[in-house]
Amino acid sequence: MDPAAERLTGAISDRGARRCGPRAAGDHIRRAHRAIVPPAGGRYRLDRHDEFHPDRHARVSRGGGHSPLGSCHAWCAGAAPHGRKTHAGVVRARHAAGRAGMGDEPLCDAIVEVIVGTDTARAVWPLVLDTLDRAHPAVIVLNDDTAHTGKSDSLTVGKAVPYGTYNWFFPLGTIAVATARWGSQTRLQLSRGAVAWVNNADVVALAPGTPPPGGIVESVRLVPGPRSLVLRVPLPTHVPFKVEEEEKNLTLRLYGVASDVNWMQYGGTDPYVTRMSYAQPAADEVTLTLALAGPVWGYRTRWSGRDLLLEIRRPPVIDPRRPLAGRTIVIDPGHPPVGAHGPSGLWEPVATLAVAQQAKALLERAGATVLLTRTDSNPVDLFPRTRFAEEHDADVLVSIHANALPDGVNPFTNNGTSVYYFHPRSAALARALDRALVVELGVRDLGMGRGDYALVRNPWFPSALTEGMFMMIPEQEAMLASPEGRLRYARGVARGIEEFLRGMAR
Repeated sequence: MDPAAERLTGAISDRGARRCGPRAAGDHIRRAHRAIVPPAGGRYRLDRHDEFHPDRHARVSRGGGHSPLGSCHAWCAGAAPHGRKTHAGVVRARHAAGRAGMGDEPLCDAIVEVIVGTDTARAVWPLVLDTLDRAHPAVIVLNDDTAHTGKSDSLTVGKAVPYGTYNWFFPLGTIAVATARWGSQTRLQLSRGAVAWVNNADVVALAPGTPPPGGIVESVRLVPGPRSLVLRVPLPTHVPFKVEEEEKNLTLRLYGVASDVNWMQYGGTDPYVTRMSYAQPAADEVTLTLALAGPVWGYRTRWSGRDLLLEIRRPPVIDPRRPLAGRTIVIDPGHPPVGAHGPSGLWEPVATLAVAQQAKALLERAGATVLLTRTDSNPVDLFPRTRFAEEHDADVLVSIHANALPDGVNPFTNNGTSVYYFHPRSAALARALDRALVVELGVRDLGMGRGDYALVRNPWFPSALTEGMFMMIPEQEAMLASPEGRLRYARGVARGIEEFLRGMAR
């Protein structure tokens, strides 16, 4: 993108819609009291007859004018902009909707368009334009509980695009550089080649002059323990990072830093970690990779002072003849809050709790310790459910649900069983559950899929979310309401978990 366009598109943020009426067509706004644009890093409210010039002055637009930034126009949504020649050197906003002879009734939403070369950005009018001072970037700290409720998971999710799927999980206290806002999203510059978008509500500005995070990664040390191993990484500050998972590898990617990893201490010859290595894939990114002798079972991260700790969970020792013996399984009866209702009124939380109780009995008979995230119809939020599983060191978490109206799908022509996972290591669990449920329930196999669900994102254990049947289908609702149908659903869950563990033992 052209640097000038990036300055504009990165600085525009949507501040809600404004209706344009007849007055907007002909009346000019006198803004002598805002003749000077605020200093870089400040904020300027751009209205429909103003110009923004590189000499840092604004003036009422009467047409014409030039600037190296490009052009900016405004018109009503749904109405084509008036034909006009684009001036390559002007940034201006003007209204293009005329009177329609409809009294004072609003006509439409106003849209502003910014064009630089082939780059175009649009936003609803009015808007706030923030000038960006690249010499002194805004340094922020992430906090997902600025309201001090004490109920958050202490993580801020990062997306590759605004409002996109979750790609990063930044812990409380992560420091980063904010370079743009769009609507309710803030763009973080993690490194020269990586950006992440986060919710504005999680962003807390640090004092002006705070230096951007960065520095040197020094020697690292692995500390083995009986149930896990801890990689201790000394860092200059709480820089952004990401854990990347492969079948038998974990890679810690650190942003905004350079490597001075002179030593990588193994702390003994632990059989689970076969090799550690580091790399500098970019001038301001460092990766630390741990090659494992077995599959990834789970991990978690936390700060200890300025040191980042990556804790790697050892896989459980599983007897292939009795794979459930000695295992801790957490079953989550989906909902409430909310939950679907079937045609005859069956409420999803009632059905999922009944299935979970049946699955608990079956798993316990096979030697497992089984815990439920709820035992009645009182609402339980999402984070306390996964925290409960982590606090009890669950080997596996399965969340039980019943489908209703999936997005973009007609449930009366496309219904059946589906299972979802998030982390790569959980794909085998989702596959085993899907196969077992299809056999038990006898409905159509919609297959397994990767889903961005909160109940399957905790990285400490393999987890999956089941949608065994469709409550909107009367026959499947009736099955889910019957003791036999609930037992069949429970058998599918128990057998799927058992087959997954047996496969991991091999």
